[in-house]
Amino acid sequence: MSEDAFLETEVVAVGPFSRALASAMPYGAEMYTQTRPGTWVITGFVVYSLADRVRLADALHVDLDRPGSRRVDPAKVDLAAFAELFSEEESAEFVQLRDAGFRFYFTDAWEQREAT
Repeated sequence: MSEDAFLETEVVAVGPFSRALASAMPYGAEMYTQTRPGTWVITGFVVYSLADRVRLADALHVDLDRPGSRRVDPAKVDLAAFAELFSEEESAEFVQLRDAGFRFYFTDAWEQREAT
């Protein structure tokens, strides 16, 4: 990867909203007061370096050489390794979403930056 490229790797979490999950949502609990329980919502966990991408893939047991393996089995996630990449709060949110039956997907976004 060249120095003028930007990498963002995200674990996308998709699942049904419940009031118990409001604090784990990306905009804060107060923004979800009108959201009906059962409504599908999306949130995620992001890293920004190539090294962290590899560490995250390892924690999630994602094979980077197999694009079809990007769906994460939350029961197989190495929570200790995941916690090394994210805050204690984010790690707790992952567990909360996992326990609520959310589905998780490993995604990459590459962006070429303009030379300055």
